[in-house]
Amino acid sequence: CQSVDKADSIIINGAVATVNTNAPTAEAIAIKDGRIMAVGNNQDIQQLAGSETETIDANGQFVMPGFIEGHGHFSGLGNSLMILNFMKSKNWDEVVQDVEKRVETAVEGEWITGRGWHQEKWDESPGRQVLGYPYHDGLSAISPDNPVVLRHASGHGLFANKKAKDLAGVSKETPNPTGGKIVRDASGEAIGVFEETAMGVILKSYSEWRDGISTEQKSKEWHDGIALAEEECIKKGVTSFQDAGCSFQEVEMYKALADKGELDVRVWSMIRRPLIEIEN
Repeated sequence: CQSVDKADSIIINGAVATVNTNAPTAEAIAIKDGRIMAVGNNQDIQQLAGSETETIDANGQFVMPGFIEGHGHFSGLGNSLMILNFMKSKNWDEVVQDVEKRVETAVEGEWITGRGWHQEKWDESPGRQVLGYPYHDGLSAISPDNPVVLRHASGHGLFANKKAKDLAGVSKETPNPTGGKIVRDASGEAIGVFEETAMGVILKSYSEWRDGISTEQKSKEWHDGIALAEEECIKKGVTSFQDAGCSFQEVEMYKALADKGELDVRVWSMIRRPLIEIEN
């Protein structure tokens, strides 16, 4: 007699999508060492259960293979879960209120970041505005000691408060960079919005501030973000993730997590670095 491997876990009483055209559905599935061992009816799969096998009763619910994210930014997803998120903000006042709450716990000089606002999706006009964009005044009033940079939902623009503009040296004389625009009112004053390459005017100051953060703190932030990204992906059924743009350092950090069994999502990384670095 030959011994039969027992499954680590089985799922029974499910509506299993097999992605097999010859047998598109099944009742149950067996899993061993993180891989599908067998798919079939309840009776056949239950024969693969041993004394230590976990049995999950799907109670008729739909079961399918995990989603594969074909193009995303894994650490960027993690970062988005740590900064302010304005995807559901109904208007500019709500954006300002969320920033004000973060200011209450921030130390003086700390940059406050966020993303997701979209002026065309607000339920009311911000009042004083240019091209639908609000002026920075209300935001600047509640954050005098903290530079604030809030990226547009599209990623092609950002909003900066007075403190951030002052640190970047923005004035009436600051020219629009090639491929970008500093949004101004009729008098030439920058209202706080920087589009396309003009974002670099503000982000340069932000990067300089980040340079002063310790390597240990940056590493902790990255790992905290990855943990949040994993949790978010698994919650949504995403089990594999194609990361469209990593540094060599990030790839090594991913490998270190995987080697320790601490990376619960399969990450496939593209290197996005200057050609000279890739050649070397």
